[in-house]
Amino acid sequence: LTLFHAIACIAARLRPDLKFLVTEGRSDRDKLGQMGFDLSHMPNVWLMASHDDVRSIFQRTKILLVPSFWKEGFARSVLEAQLCGIPVLSSTRGGLPEALNGGGYLFDVPEACVENHLAMPDKETVMKWWNVIERLVADEEEYREASMRARQSATPFHPDGTAVAAVRFFRDVIDERYRP
Repeated sequence: LTLFHAIACIAARLRPDLKFLVTEGRSDRDKLGQMGFDLSHMPNVWLMASHDDVRSIFQRTKILLVPSFWKEGFARSVLEAQLCGIPVLSSTRGGLPEALNGGGYLFDVPEACVENHLAMPDKETVMKWWNVIERLVADEEEYREASMRARQSATPFHPDGTAVAAVRFFRDVIDERYRP
């Protein structure tokens, strides 16, 4: 959240036309406030309760930011966004690079932020994220290419293909086990 907060502050100053939608996850609005991240005063940030139907979120999303300092598993939101053609900017934590599968943009996390998830990232880290956001918003061709790359990277994880592969796998296991 510290990285997102820094990005949103830069946007408020340099590009007040950019709006950010934050969906509650591990922490709700009250817990964020207790940790010192009251986003309600930021005119460019809209905080939304967690939703069962991610489509309503992705209909409003042009770029997905996943600035996690945690050792993440395999973030399904990355795949869902990419399947919709939404470019993803993500940290290199845990399974996030595998979820991106060559699409999107990856950024290293400063060691200080790995050790303390509430530490503020250095300006160089924040600016790397901000520069890509600004290019994607300003350059239609780069955005179009990033969107196409996102879709292509998510193709192996598309439910139609994975369902067929799962059925095939279990049929092979059953055939192997019960073969005379």
